[in-house]
Amino acid sequence: MNPITKFIILSLTLCFQQSVGYSQQDSTTIWANELMNSKSQEEGLAVDLRIKNHLQQNSDKELIFNTTYFLQEAAKAAAAKYIFYDLFYIFQNESQKRKLDKEFNLAVLKMEENPTFASHDVKYQLYYFYSQFYYHLKEYYYATKYINLFLAGGKNAFPENIQSNIDLNSLTTLALINRNKNNTAVSIEQFKEILELSKAKKNSAWEGITSGNLAYTLTLANRLSEAIPYYKRDEQLSLQNNEPGSALNTRISLSELYLKLNKLDSAFKYSESANQLLASIIASGKRDNNFYLDEQQQIFSFFGNYYNQTGDFKKSSNYFTRAFLLRDSIQQEQKTNHLQQIVQNIEVDKNINAINELHNEIKDKKQYLNFIITVAVAVTSILLLLAYFLVRLLSKNKTLKEQNEIINQQRAALEKINSDNYKLFSIISHDVRGPAATLHKLLQLMASKKVSTDDFERLLPSVLTNSTNLNATIGSLLTWSTSQLNGMQTKPETVEIKSFIDSIILLFQEQAKTKSITIENNCYPQSIFIDKNQFEIIVRNTISNALKFSHPGAVISFNLKDSGNNITLTLSDTGVGMTATQIDNIIHQQDLKTTTGTTGEKGVGLGLKLVNEFMEKNAGTFKIESTVGVGTTLIFTIPKAGE
Repeated sequence: MNPITKFIILSLTLCFQQSVGYSQQDSTTIWANELMNSKSQEEGLAVDLRIKNHLQQNSDKELIFNTTYFLQEAAKAAAAKYIFYDLFYIFQNESQKRKLDKEFNLAVLKMEENPTFASHDVKYQLYYFYSQFYYHLKEYYYATKYINLFLAGGKNAFPENIQSNIDLNSLTTLALINRNKNNTAVSIEQFKEILELSKAKKNSAWEGITSGNLAYTLTLANRLSEAIPYYKRDEQLSLQNNEPGSALNTRISLSELYLKLNKLDSAFKYSESANQLLASIIASGKRDNNFYLDEQQQIFSFFGNYYNQTGDFKKSSNYFTRAFLLRDSIQQEQKTNHLQQIVQNIEVDKNINAINELHNEIKDKKQYLNFIITVAVAVTSILLLLAYFLVRLLSKNKTLKEQNEIINQQRAALEKINSDNYKLFSIISHDVRGPAATLHKLLQLMASKKVSTDDFERLLPSVLTNSTNLNATIGSLLTWSTSQLNGMQTKPETVEIKSFIDSIILLFQEQAKTKSITIENNCYPQSIFIDKNQFEIIVRNTISNALKFSHPGAVISFNLKDSGNNITLTLSDTGVGMTATQIDNIIHQQDLKTTTGTTGEKGVGLGLKLVNEFMEKNAGTFKIESTVGVGTTLIFTIPKAGE
């Protein structure tokens, strides 16, 4: 191919790629505008469908960015009630497929503070999504909080065709939370109320779900006889709504329940019917045999127990064997993998034997060479021995004065370390003893009922501040002690800085709110090469320090700048600032003194000493710029991750 032809092909390729990129950007902008201008459910859902097909071409970063971008435009639409929740589930499902749940959830949680999502329908839809998110994390306090917020004002937040199911699912989640917290009596009453509500709404599917939940909760409370009619209703509605899998599990539950009640005929009847239903499900071809291995094992185990109680030990043994074989088949894949590993090991052994045979063939040829090597080693050893005695002779010429100078330098360094540590622990013991004594005294007064509940609530903010300071001081002390004892190893790895800092900022949101302080992360996505655990300590300590010494209503901001093979990360606050002496003490690890934050928080500067030490361990730099009364900027230089 001649050069002119190559040039033409390359030019056309670049033009095509560029046009594709512009086309995708144009499509994104067009769809965003169409979402915002949607005036009906039909218009909005049609755009949602085109976006869903487009998402498969997005990179992971584009997907998370587009989550916020498209949902913002959907929230502005006149038909937001209809298209926001649909688009939300589209992005959620695509994120789950790519294992981006953490990034998706982080993007969604930020929406609560964004005024774009403050319209009535969108706000209450988000409350519902948050409640389910926290429930699956088993964060029951926050799940309950958002369910109650949704139920208080979200009556018409969703389209009519799904509002009823959303309401029932919210109430069901509250009942499940109480069941998971072992409040079974409360959970039972809640499920009974949901059951009556499902009947009133003529929602047979939810009536079946609730009947099953209520029956299972009654079983947990050992109210077995009460559970039976609810299990039977669940079975009836599951078959009626073409949910054979649900009916199968209900029949298995009924057989086990009757067995516990020693009603063997009824137990056998339901287990036999479960076995027949399982056979029909598999025969239908909707699910293969492996999908219901657990249910098959439960049925065989039941028959084993049943025949054991009726005295037919032969059949009992047969079914127990079949149950065991089913369990064995579940583990078969692991055994197959193990067998493959054994085969690989055999192949390795064969290769080793072949190598040994080759070594034997050339063994004789090496003997002469070994003789030459032995002579050479002997001569070299004699020369090395002579060199050793020569070095010893020269070393004896070192003067006593030089040796004493080394000893004196070492002694001075040890004395300095001991002095620093003595001062450090003197300060920390004072800062730890004070809050600990206060907490101890308050608890004594509470125990002896010398402090009223009103007085305790009045003192609680002060106690919380003391305990927070105590926890931070002890945490920094333990981390510093580990590093000083060479127990903390530095293992750099690739870390995406923006999302990493976002995740840590979330931990400080409540603390920031108490002082009305805003924490901003203006970093762009960038991979860095640093020890992840030590970087977490660095970010946590710097945020904690900035919060401590910033005035209420202040702004703390992270910013990022490219610096060739490194990046420059800055954390700026508008707090009390530091003197040049204080900065010099931190950087050069000089004297530590107790300092007080803007609302009485105490610290000794150990956190920033750790930051300085860990930055050195990770081939980075740490610098402080500060003006008293104006604020402080912490400047970090961190290596980029390799491309």
